[in-house]
Amino acid sequence: MLKEVRVIPVYPEDKATIANTIKTYELFGWHLVSNNACEELDETNTVFATFNKLTFQRDKENPQYYEFANLETRYNEAQAHRMAFEMMGGRYTKEYVKTVTAEYGLQPRFNWCAFVLGMVFAIVPGIIYCVKHSQHKRAFFERLETMTPQDDILREIEHEINDIVAAAQQLSGKVPNPLTQTMQLDTNNH
Repeated sequence: MLKEVRVIPVYPEDKATIANTIKTYELFGWHLVSNNACEELDETNTVFATFNKLTFQRDKENPQYYEFANLETRYNEAQAHRMAFEMMGGRYTKEYVKTVTAEYGLQPRFNWCAFVLGMVFAIVPGIIYCVKHSQHKRAFFERLETMTPQDDILREIEHEINDIVAAAQQLSGKVPNPLTQTMQLDTNNH
């Protein structure tokens, strides 16, 4: 049986952070194998940091493996967007804002197929479509100049993360976890 193993260090040594990390990884088909308290030493062998080393494994032969892996990748990308947003303090260049808004479907795009069909079936719907599109485009660019796009970006990232977590919860509910029946979080290893 093919197994995938991942080791995650969790700083600081906080029980709630450890529990949240375990819960997040279990959403994507990972099972906790071990939880070890570790110490980092400097050059003089003095302890300068303690952390928990969480070891997870996931069965690659699981029928839902690729779905779990895909959801996990999407989740990590959305988390990276959120982290970049928070690290930049909400200050992005206009090019970055346009890229991210296009990725999350916020930037208007002209739909030629819908335009042609509107013109073929009736001139009036085509004219209405053009007027609405130009108004939407103008409103978008006015909003882009005057608004703080950070709120929209963060809202879309949060929405994507929530969708991914919900899909992972639904998918992980189908797969029994044989390790959690006997394994508990070892918080007494400190």
